[in-house]
Amino acid sequence: MHKNWGMICLVGDPWLRMALGLINLETEEGQMLVEALPQYFCEERGSEWPIPWSILKREVDHAHLHELTDVVEGHNIPTIHFCGYGERPTEVLPEAPKEFEFSSEGDVKEYMGSLMVVIENGSHLVLAPFERIVMDL
Repeated sequence: MHKNWGMICLVGDPWLRMALGLINLETEEGQMLVEALPQYFCEERGSEWPIPWSILKREVDHAHLHELTDVVEGHNIPTIHFCGYGERPTEVLPEAPKEFEFSSEGDVKEYMGSLMVVIENGSHLVLAPFERIVMDL
């Protein structure tokens, strides 16, 4: 069972939204919540977009992962990868757009007519579609 972030993000009560976002679905209480409020949960992982930025960041910390990109891609959120600034572009990693050079993780900017979230900007630049990520819970 997975959280349906699209529905959770629509909850008007911030305390309920926070509880739904933070509950551990593997506990007895988590299962009780799933039974009581099934509209906020789903069987398939891919149907849980958009997902809050704070949850993606929390998953990096809890899973002891070093790259946010792994967590984002683990939620089936598509990403675009570019080579790092000062690096030579390749067939696999094209040149990074200049407008992102001084961007930080979590910044939102337009790229080719779409809003994108900066996932990483270090050894390489990684962008994800803004519509798949809610920038606050």
